[in-house]
Amino acid sequence: MVKCILDGDRQQRQLRRQAAGTLRSLQLQPATVKRYRTAVAFFFDWLEAHGEELPDSTSGTDDLLAEFIEDCWLQGEARSLVGDVLSGLQHFCPQLRRGLQDAWRLFGTWSKNEVPTRARPLLPEQVLAMAGFALLDGDVAMAAALLVSFNGLLRYIEVMLQANQPTFDIARGTCHLDLGLTKSGKRAGIAEHVVIDDPEAVLLLGRVLANEPAGAQL
Repeated sequence: MVKCILDGDRQQRQLRRQAAGTLRSLQLQPATVKRYRTAVAFFFDWLEAHGEELPDSTSGTDDLLAEFIEDCWLQGEARSLVGDVLSGLQHFCPQLRRGLQDAWRLFGTWSKNEVPTRARPLLPEQVLAMAGFALLDGDVAMAAALLVSFNGLLRYIEVMLQANQPTFDIARGTCHLDLGLTKSGKRAGIAEHVVIDDPEAVLLLGRVLANEPAGAQL
């Protein structure tokens, strides 16, 4: 969860920043750090299996990573794992930044020659069918989440809405969602918003969050 630090006097800023944590701890989401640690551990296991050690120089590390990437390519490893290894090493060892040109070049070649398999987008009829099944099962919150996320193109973490985020416009039959600092909004430093204009989605969301306290979550 991104922490938004509002301005104020010096004491207020100090307290808020202490609660938020260090700047280094705020650079990445905890889940991303965990994923990087797992990937880097995989790389060090590879080093041990091949009787190698991490070189002292950046150029030597770049050469060794090139061998690692070539081996991963031949062994059928996932491209995302290799990307996490490179990003993780640069995160935990900032001195490697801008020094892994050959490794990143090979990773780019991999990306160009192996297009990832992506899931086909859902059709509106499929989403309505799933929402209808949820309603038959008595799960109004799931039905609302399906329709709202589909209509607003929301990430799964963004649809975990709290009762104070939506603002309903009954006359227009729409709902304005304050998403705060999302993944892309954090990079731009701008809170993001979306308007839901699907009548069924607005109706179900209003039913789920009606009379709920501000902290209640969908």
